[in-house]
Amino acid sequence: MQDILLGRKKKNQPNKYSTVRDELPLRGFLGCPKCGRNLTGSASRGRRGDRFFYYHCSNGCKERRKAEDINDLVLNMMLKFKSNPQSLDLYADGLKKRLKTVNGENRSESERVSKDIDKNKQRLKNAQVLMLDGEINPTEYKEMKIKLEDDLTRLSAEEVKIKNNNGNYEKHIDVCVWILKNLDKYYDIADTPTKQRIVGSMFDEKLVFEKNKCRTTLINDVAVQICRKERASKGGEKGKHTFSDVLSCQVVPPGIEPGIPQGIEIAFFLKKYT
Repeated sequence: MQDILLGRKKKNQPNKYSTVRDELPLRGFLGCPKCGRNLTGSASRGRRGDRFFYYHCSNGCKERRKAEDINDLVLNMMLKFKSNPQSLDLYADGLKKRLKTVNGENRSESERVSKDIDKNKQRLKNAQVLMLDGEINPTEYKEMKIKLEDDLTRLSAEEVKIKNNNGNYEKHIDVCVWILKNLDKYYDIADTPTKQRIVGSMFDEKLVFEKNKCRTTLINDVAVQICRKERASKGGEKGKHTFSDVLSCQVVPPGIEPGIPQGIEIAFFLKKYT
């Protein structure tokens, strides 16, 4: 969210493809270990007509890896990524309280705007009466009418904006927290666009695989805070963190698993509400 507010462009955003292949969910998120360029993906047909999918370098290098192998390696990385349930619950409670306060402020602001709209509508009617009674001329009425209508347009837009920002997000927060506590399971069953949102939200750089291992890659601060142990916090320390740093903060996942929620977006959209 800080990146969005400050206008910083995300580094790890894949190119948009005309088609999304379920066999190539990591296309656009992988880097070539030889030249550093992006790895793309495509299918080749075997002698028996079977199709095999590969990630390969877009720069013409001979780097070529089976898509299935790389996909499994990333899934294994997700299996090792464990969130801190206590931190998540604490964050969710604070977020709910903050949103409740914001909703209260929005209601007060909405009442004020509604009153201002009613006042301007009444002023417009009064101006019309004054013109008809001859107390003001048509030119004066026209000027007043233009100003009042401009104010009404502005206030109406403000009222719509306040209503759109005033919602009940508690259910969405609970769903997002569940996903973060069960990220590996959710990633495994997610569709390809959701897998891409997860990877893009976690990693600020391209994933580079060599000898069936991922080179140490940087994870953004949001992902680090999600899995950080309470004692690991150092008071607002900023900067990038490696995947191994995050793995050192693993905790035991929840033992009771609720049913899989349907029709929901990736959990890192929690940032939208902060």
